[in-house]
Amino acid sequence: MKHTAGRAILLSVLVWVVFANTLSNDFVFDDISVIKNNPAIRNVKYVKLYFLRPFFSIGQPTTGPVAYDYYRPLALLSFLADYSAWGLSPVGYHLTNVLLHMTATLLVFFLLKKLRLNATASFLAALLFAAHPALADSVAGVSGRSDPLCAIFFLAGCLCYVSARQTGPRMGILLLLAAYAACTLALLTKETAIALPIVLAAYEFTRPDGSLRRKPFSGAWALAPVFLVALLYFLWRSHLIPGSFAFRGDLSNLVNRMMTAFEVAATYARIAVLPYGLGFETFTPLETSLLTPATATALLLLLLAGRTAIKLRKKGPHISFFICWFLACLLPYAYFFLFHPEPSFFTPPHFLYFPMVGAAALCGLLLTHIISLATSNLAGWRKTAVKASPALILLFFCSQTVLRNTQWRDDPTFFSRMVKHGPTSARIHIGMGSVFLNAGQPGNALGEYARAYELAQSQSGVRPASAGRAERGRFVVSNAYAALALAGMGDAYATLGETRNSIESYRMALSENAFDSRINVKLARAYERAGRFDDAIDFYARALRLDKRLADAAASLEVAQVKKEVYDEAKRIYTIALLSHQADSVEAVYCEALMLRMTGKQEAAAALLRKVVEKAPSHFGANLALGQILSLRGEYDTALGNLSVAYAVRPTSAVAAYEMALATLALRDTLTAEMWAARAYELEPDSFYRRFHESIQERGSGRGTGR
Repeated sequence: MKHTAGRAILLSVLVWVVFANTLSNDFVFDDISVIKNNPAIRNVKYVKLYFLRPFFSIGQPTTGPVAYDYYRPLALLSFLADYSAWGLSPVGYHLTNVLLHMTATLLVFFLLKKLRLNATASFLAALLFAAHPALADSVAGVSGRSDPLCAIFFLAGCLCYVSARQTGPRMGILLLLAAYAACTLALLTKETAIALPIVLAAYEFTRPDGSLRRKPFSGAWALAPVFLVALLYFLWRSHLIPGSFAFRGDLSNLVNRMMTAFEVAATYARIAVLPYGLGFETFTPLETSLLTPATATALLLLLLAGRTAIKLRKKGPHISFFICWFLACLLPYAYFFLFHPEPSFFTPPHFLYFPMVGAAALCGLLLTHIISLATSNLAGWRKTAVKASPALILLFFCSQTVLRNTQWRDDPTFFSRMVKHGPTSARIHIGMGSVFLNAGQPGNALGEYARAYELAQSQSGVRPASAGRAERGRFVVSNAYAALALAGMGDAYATLGETRNSIESYRMALSENAFDSRINVKLARAYERAGRFDDAIDFYARALRLDKRLADAAASLEVAQVKKEVYDEAKRIYTIALLSHQADSVEAVYCEALMLRMTGKQEAAAALLRKVVEKAPSHFGANLALGQILSLRGEYDTALGNLSVAYAVRPTSAVAAYEMALATLALRDTLTAEMWAARAYELEPDSFYRRFHESIQERGSGRGTGR
């Protein structure tokens, strides 16, 4: 008992030491959409949707088909709990991931002991599982949490089931009920748990713990509820996400896919033992013949493993069971190969999280056997070297895992590393484009987005995960990654000031995926910059029809409508002035400046506004508009002069008071800013000015003037 407790503590310490450097990581990759920008994890009102919608669609800007229709309500519940405790501080989410992996590691250790595996082998297997570099992505990336969280329920279900088969009827029934409940929870966390019934069937087939399994039920009756839970899950998921299990590939290459599956399984077996060259989004090209060396070797190894599992069922039940475990836990990933076929197999290392339990147990048995042989047959330094080999292997695993954790530090680090491992991944190039865009390098971003679009288009012969015909009257989603790449190109063109090109890119993006409300918003803003307010209003409205929760789109729609009215009125006055040969009049020049400003030409507008102020120093609109432009340029002192004139001319203007508050706040005169904010709220007592006043009060409390 003391040895067990001590080893459990050592396992916990090891997990903490290996993964402690993840606590400084930011939100990266899928973390941005699933957590940072996801309103669905910030309010309990969304919890019902967790159980009724695909994982990636809840709180996201897409209302049509989604890429990879996962169903993981309990994973979302865990993010909701983290948000309640930590807000959007990444350290809390990473801490939860580390604790979940620690718990899964301890359950591996206790399960192996319950299966009556050699104590040393159980401990070595748990050590290898705790520190294996292939599992790092499931812990270092917050959105990879579904692996350790599901593994906890998966392993708890196995532990309860095995315990039930080793105890009396009364306690056995309770433990079986707990196993069925754990199976249900595992399935609600990640699809991989569908392997649990097969693993338990393999347990009944091999009997690795040597128990007779007479009570409380026979093997078939004890297993039946587990398979029933899996069947109900399958039916429920198919009902919620129609077509999620429909074959979407080309039947002509199904044989090639099955041949490649042998190679993939062998590759994962190699990674479990020799984890080198690990990326994140890695792909295995399709094989076209069983006669290629890789396919033939892989098939031979799998046949040998299967034969070994059958042959050793009685003489070596532990070996037989853990071979079955490894292969059974790889089976669920056939979902990607058959139902979401791409031109190559998606084979990321973190798919090993569940199979690794079986692989680690086999490695633990092998190492224990080698050490036993060394102890009896070797002497001197050779004996010491063999005994030290597990420690050296563990040290290598730990160092590799720590290094892999650093790849998740932030988006620039992650994508710069991943683009080397996944050069044919459209998703990775889209992410790299975003990194360049955020770094102020729109030219480089355009190159990455263009490469992503090229890759997405080259794969269009095989429908991507999100492909599917929409309901009548809606657009067809043809290629979600192509849409994201084109939208990124639109963002880059917008940053470069090429409004026409950005509009064209956004329109092309919507032709690929018209369900993405955010792309509709981006196109609306591009039209707004171009002065095409009717089109802008139309696409803001479309975005809101797709997602009514887009508060920024609703506000932008109102602004666009106001701008359209102002623009139309300015154009009317300017046209009349031209017809009357009064193009140089104050109002004509002012209206021309307004039209230029509405279409994003701020510098040209500022030049005309200065002319207006020279001719009419007390012109309210010209002083206000010029003050706003100067504030945006950071010339706050000069802006205050024009804004002060505007307020003096029209002291009933809440807008002028609001702009005065912004300018003085930028100059760190918080007391004056608070006074102007209070004046704006007094003139226009609505919720917008109230919130603005409260925010300035919070900033200025206890600071003095700060000037």
